Parts: sequence; structure tokens; C-alpha cells
Amino acid sequence: MHTKFLAFCCAISLQVASGFNTMFYDFAFNAGMNPCVLVAEQMTVAALILTPLALFFER
Repeated sequence: MHTKFLAFCCAISLQVASGFNTMFYDFAFNAGMNPCVLVAEQMTVAALILTPLALFFER
């Protein structure tokens, strides 16, 4: 029962995060941001978040 609830909460959290991400993209594009810059920033943030996790879990 507990794992089903945890999976449900994770799924809802991902949907909410995806919604905020979409709203941020819409706001950034309407403000005139270049899509290439936005993608570059997204990849940089992903690398900064995932690199420490990869170093920790691969040891």
C-alpha cells in the first residue's frame, strides 16, 4: 500500500514539475528569449545536477 502511494505522489510531482517547466518556457519565449539559449541553459543545469549524482552512485 505504501509503495503505491509513493508512486502516485512521484507521478503527481512529475506532472506538476512538467507544468511549471512548460509555463516557464512559454514565458521565456514570449519575453523574446532565443530557443537555442534556453536549450543550452537547460542542458547546463541538467549536467550540474546529474554530475554529482553520477559520481556518487558510480563509486
